[in-house]
Amino acid sequence: MKEGRALPVVVDVHQVRRRLAEEEEDCRRELVRLEARLREFEDVERPAYMSWVRLELGPVVTRVEEVTAALRAQSFLADRVDELVAAHGLHPREALHAARTGGALDEERDAVAARRQAKLDRKRAERKQAKRARRAGAVPQADAGGRAGAPLGAARVVTLYRGLARRLHPDSPMVVRGLAPARLRTVWAEVQAAYAARNLERLLALSAWLETAAAAGGVARDGGDAGGPLVSLGERHVRLRALRGACRALERRLAELASDPAWEFPTVSAAVRRGLKQAAAKRLAAELDELALALREAEDFIAAIGAPRPPRTGQGKRGRRG
Repeated sequence: MKEGRALPVVVDVHQVRRRLAEEEEDCRRELVRLEARLREFEDVERPAYMSWVRLELGPVVTRVEEVTAALRAQSFLADRVDELVAAHGLHPREALHAARTGGALDEERDAVAARRQAKLDRKRAERKQAKRARRAGAVPQADAGGRAGAPLGAARVVTLYRGLARRLHPDSPMVVRGLAPARLRTVWAEVQAAYAARNLERLLALSAWLETAAAAGGVARDGGDAGGPLVSLGERHVRLRALRGACRALERRLAELASDPAWEFPTVSAAVRRGLKQAAAKRLAAELDELALALREAEDFIAAIGAPRPPRTGQGKRGRRG
């Protein structure tokens, strides 16, 4: 044998595959445990804490909600006035009148309808292209928007989202019946947020937790992305890395939530609750002061515009130039 030549390494592929499968199952169990802890916080501990705060500090909480609603309305009105002034060249008093009465919206409705029609046309064209590709024998790999040439991660995001939608959407015949309606809505909202952010780790965590919840409720598991043998060791490595990343992301999130006052709230002592009440009262007082200041600024902005008046005929950017 020549010097410097490396010896061949004999690898038992079946043994490697079994080891990777065991590691993947361990990661999945850990992911389910972490997600179950997060669900307990979101569905039990946080609502219990919020109910207790409302019971102990009801008048202050109600006042914060009232000021928040008033600020939201005034901010929306101010933003609408600025938008109408910039888009249609209206006088601020005319824009205020249009914002309060819903005027000057025809052009915007037409623009919304045009964008909606363009989106429908684009999706129709993409479906036709995909159908032609299937007929030609080359099935394109879909990305997050359903287009060809996507990386593996984007395709997995779409696959996971579709599988979760079949289990969580209220109109789906495969919806998990063992979950309470409130929890079902919460998880579905988190799935939509994770899909909008293309967060593969979050979707993996929700999918693993939902499989366990469905199995506990006697629901047959949907094998869309979660089950079945993988086609290669490379893909199994990719899946294992994604599961490990999802576990790390959940661990970081739970570590951050550990400092939340609602963390393990149902089991805290009376002395701890007294301290939580004082902290909540200070926080609500500071929040109320900030909201009241912002509300006064928004009201002063609206008041400075003056009395609203209807737009004059022919006035606008073109009318003023002429």
